[in-house]
Amino acid sequence: MLKIIKSGIQGICIGSTILVISGIFFTEGSIQMLFLSLVLMSLVIGLLSNIYNYKRIPLLLQVVIHVSGCFSVFLMTAYINKWFPFQFDIVLQASLIFLLIFFSIWTIFYLRAKKEIAAINNHLK
Repeated sequence: MLKIIKSGIQGICIGSTILVISGIFFTEGSIQMLFLSLVLMSLVIGLLSNIYNYKRIPLLLQVVIHVSGCFSVFLMTAYINKWFPFQFDIVLQASLIFLLIFFSIWTIFYLRAKKEIAAINNHLK
């Protein structure tokens, strides 16, 4: 069952990549801007995750840097693409949704890494 879910997620990722790349070249105007923004936002968020490779930085500071950078990029992208009106209550709602999604994904990655580390440590014993 897990393999089926993993295959489905990979298919979504591949399909989304094809859609975005073809959208950049074969659309015009606001749709093209949306696709370019999506690619740039995803690239920056992916690059920001490299903060976790610096072992001298405490985990809490790494998370603060990562979430701050990702949140800033999200807000800039949302503003440029006019995803929602920049009114306090709407920005607050969007921010809470962003943080919920971010920390849900972060928790999954954290627990997976913790499990892998425990397995490696057990193997070394």
